[in-house]
This record gives sequence, structure tokens and C-alpha cells, in this order.
Amino acid sequence: MPPTLDIPTATPSQTPTSTLTPIPTNTPTPTETPIATETPTPTETPTETPTPTPSPTATRVGPLARATAEAGFFAGPGASFGRRNYFARLDEQVVVLGVSEDGQWWHVISNANSYEGWVSARLFELEAGDVATLEVSEFRATPSAAGQTGGTPTTAASGPPPQTTAVALWNHLSETSRGNGDGSWRTELLVRVPTGGSYQFTFATMVKSATKTITNEGGLDTYKLVLSGMGCAGPYLADLIVLQNGAQMVVKNEFTQQTGPVFIQYTCN
Repeated sequence: MPPTLDIPTATPSQTPTSTLTPIPTNTPTPTETPIATETPTPTETPTETPTPTPSPTATRVGPLARATAEAGFFAGPGASFGRRNYFARLDEQVVVLGVSEDGQWWHVISNANSYEGWVSARLFELEAGDVATLEVSEFRATPSAAGQTGGTPTTAASGPPPQTTAVALWNHLSETSRGNGDGSWRTELLVRVPTGGSYQFTFATMVKSATKTITNEGGLDTYKLVLSGMGCAGPYLADLIVLQNGAQMVVKNEFTQQTGPVFIQYTCN
């Protein structure tokens, strides 16, 4: 037998399976560690300081007086200083704070509404205290505008106006007086003044109108003043102030030729 040659059968080599190379993963950049923020110290809320309650105004002290008639308040110790926009009614109580040098005018404040001014002492009577203990007052106030005719209304300046020797004559038309049950009253005054001037008239707070009724009669113009007010249980006494071109005139009763306040008597129904 021929010899048999054993030729080994080649074992097929296993084809190596290719291994996929993994795509490298991006290594994440490390996040920066945040710098710690300082925690703010809480601000203390300021405690509100309570607003102090204002103390009440101290009560003005002095002798007490009562009005015996309606009385106008003036800016200074005399009607020439100009009136204020107030008048005390009958029986109204005031505190006397000071006096004028001659003692005829009192610096007062009303107990009704704390209005302050000067009044004629003859229109009040003391109820308590003694005005002899009071000092001369330097109080001055701003007067209100006076009743005006014949020009542009003006407000009187503080202090007395300049004086003039010119004379104004008044006549109370008593037949025009009317007193009403509600305590109000109305009347008229005739005032004669040199013709051609510009005039202002003040009678406490009572001048409601001033109308020229006669022009240049014997060198005089005649004005009719309508007066009205409250409190006609007794007589009304006040000075009539007449300014001629801003200067205060001498005022006289037309029939007696006497200077002094105007006296008006009322009786209310």
C-alpha cells in the first residue's frame, strides 16, 4: 500500500471581529466653584418715634369783661388804627390782656372764638380781676378793608393814617332804623364831606354800602351809609371814621357840631 500522507486540514483562522473604538467622551470641564456671596446683614428697621401730641395752647389769662353793647375790634388802641373784621356782641365775654397808655382802650381776646384786638373800654364792664394790674400793651394787628367809595378799595395800613383838619358832618336818620325779631338791625347815616375827594367810611363792621346822593351842594357831597348788624337789645355806640384821600378827617355831629362816637338806639320786636 502506498504510504498515506496525512496532510492536516488547515483550520480556517477565525477572522477577528473588529472592535469599535469608542468615540472618546468629552470630559466635562469642571464647573468653577462659585465664590460664596456674603449674606447681607439684615438692616434693622428703625422704630418710628411717635410724634408727640401738641400741647394745647395755654389759655390767655387776665381780667374778664363783658360787652355791654356791640363793640368793634380795632387793630390798635384807637379807631384811627383801622378796624378788624370782628365785633363783640352784647354780653360776649373777653379776656383783657393789656391797656392803652390812657386806659381808654383794652387789648382783649374773645372767649367765643379767640379773636384778638383792641376795644373801647367804655363798651365793657369788668366781671373779674382788675385792669389796674395790667401793663400797657404793644399789640398791633392788620385792619380789614374799610367801606370805600369814589376810588379803588384799599386796605388800611398798620398804624394810624395821617390827619387832616377837613371836617365831615354826620346825621343819623333815625326814621330809617329797623330792628328785627331775629336780633338784626338796619339804619342809615348821611355824611357830608368836601366835594371832589375820594372817601372811605368805617363804622365798626357795619358799613354795608356808601352811595353818593348829592354832589357839590354848597361845596359838599352827601353820602348815604347803610349800616346793619346783629344784637339790637341796647344802644350801639361806635366811632365813625372818615378818610379823605387816605387822611383821617375830623368827624362832627351835623347839628351839635360836637365830635365823638355815633350813638344809635334800637329796639327789636
